Formats: sequence, structure tokens, C-alpha cells
Amino acid sequence: YHDQEDNNIIVKEFIKKNKLKDFIVLKNYKEIQNYKFDFINFGSVIQYIDEPESLIKKITFNKPEYLFFNGVNMFWGNRSKKIICKQLNTFPKVNYCHFFQYDYFKKFIKSQKYNLIYVAKNQNSSIINYSNLKEDISKDCKYLDLLFKLKK
Repeated sequence: YHDQEDNNIIVKEFIKKNKLKDFIVLKNYKEIQNYKFDFINFGSVIQYIDEPESLIKKITFNKPEYLFFNGVNMFWGNRSKKIICKQLNTFPKVNYCHFFQYDYFKKFIKSQKYNLIYVAKNQNSSIINYSNLKEDISKDCKYLDLLFKLKK
């Protein structure tokens, strides 16, 4: 929610109401290097970050045990490692959304010393519509959840 402060307020209220400890909501994702985490959840957000690989490198520097990427657009095939799409369904706001080539993404996270231990379709995958993409891309897209664990 780095660009949606209203959502951060809701999460902060939830933390306070439920007296959760050691649960941090960052106002700016660039602050992440200032903290040591055991588990980092990218809740359908990594595809909206400019230079996501750079952020992942910063995060993995502190070696959190788990990285969870949920709601990530993935594609297969021998195209480029990423496709960036203009997302218009939030008009008047326009977002740019990264689609990752599945094998590239796994290999990149593995290069940061993590193993993929879980992959599944995201629970909202049935409502994600790729029909506005070119057919050769849209037929190979999936909305996935991926959990990585630090290699010991």
C-alpha cells in the first residue's frame, strides 16, 4: 500500500486493536533496509514497484527467512523477462504493472539465496482478466502466490 495511505491507516488500526507486536507498516517501502524481518509479505504489490529487483536485493540483504509474493502476474515462454502494462481499471489513476516471466523471477529470487517452497494460483485469479492483452501473452498468464525460504 505504499501509495495508498488510507489502507495503511486501516492496517495500523487493526494492529493496535489486536495488540499485535513486532508488526510494522512502512510509510515508504525504501525504509525497509532499516529493519530486520523474519517474514515479508508482498501483498499484490511487487508488480507496482519501479525497479522491483532493486527493492528485492535491498530486502534480502537483511536475510528474512521467508519472502511471500502473493497476487503476482506471471507469464511463460521465451519473451523478455518482464512486460510492463498500463493498468486502466483504476481510472482516473493509471498504474503500470510488471508481469514477470516465471522462470526469470524464480531464478532471480534463487540468486538472492532463496528456494521456492510453495506456488499456487491466487484466490482471486478467477477475477483477473487478461483478455485485453495480445492472445499469445494472455493465454500464458497466471496470477500466482509464491513463497520462498532462505537457504541455510
